Amino acid sequence: MRLFKLFVVIILIIAFGTLLYQNQILNPDPITIWLYPNFQIQLLLPIILALTFLGGSILGFLIALFQIISEKKDTMSLRTKVKRLQVELDSLRNYAIEDDIDIKDSNASFDVKIEEKVSSLD
Repeated sequence: MRLFKLFVVIILIIAFGTLLYQNQILNPDPITIWLYPNFQIQLLLPIILALTFLGGSILGFLIALFQIISEKKDTMSLRTKVKRLQVELDSLRNYAIEDDIDIKDSNASFDVKIEEKVSSLD
């Protein structure tokens, strides 16, 4: 997979370099860019394209970095919550059950009522 990714990156770099070279041949004159009033810059078209591509790549990497950091933060908080709940579950498993607890059977009262009805019918 890494080899395929490297191959795609190399092809993209070659294609981008070819695009910049062809644009330099087609338009050798510098282009004037007005950034704000009373300030202008003259650059060649391939340089403008390269700077735009570089700026977009850096912006994309920064956005991806912030997303990765926020996901790691969420993952860490969920891991601490799981550990805390695991400790609580383990303590509840080890909690001694007292013998004083009386468990009442709901069917016992039902059986008594049936016996009373049968005896009243006789």
